Formats: sequence, structure tokens, C-alpha cells
Amino acid sequence: MADSNLMRMESALRKQQQTLTELIDIALHAVRESGDSSVTGMHLQTRLQALADSLKPAQRDAAAVGQVSGIGSRRAF
Repeated sequence: MADSNLMRMESALRKQQQTLTELIDIALHAVRESGDSSVTGMHLQTRLQALADSLKPAQRDAAAVGQVSGIGSRRAF
């Protein structure tokens, strides 16, 4: 029972991630096509690109592995 719930949740999250990625790509494309060179336009483009990059599976998985491997390690402050 728990496995089927987990699979449904994973599937729903995957669909949401795909939809969000598509929306970010559309917005990023629109900002680029507008040719807006204002600070606000550049900031928006930077933020959208950062969001798009954070949703890429390979980078996200690598970051997760790095976070997990860092658990329990001592850090100097």
C-alpha cells in the first residue's frame, strides 16, 4: 500500500516538475525575445535561468549526493 502511494506521489511530482520546467522555459524565452536590457529584465532572466538549472535532474541529483555525503562531516567555522 505504501509503495503504491509513494509511486503515485513520485509520478505526480515528476509531472509537476515537467510542467514547471516548461513554464519557466516559456517565460525565459519571452524575456529574451523582448530584448529588455534593463536591470529588471536582466535580473528576471538570471532568476529564471537559475530556476531552470535547479530543475535539471543531473545537477539536482549531484547536489543531493553532495549533501548526503556531507552529513556527519565536521566543518570549521
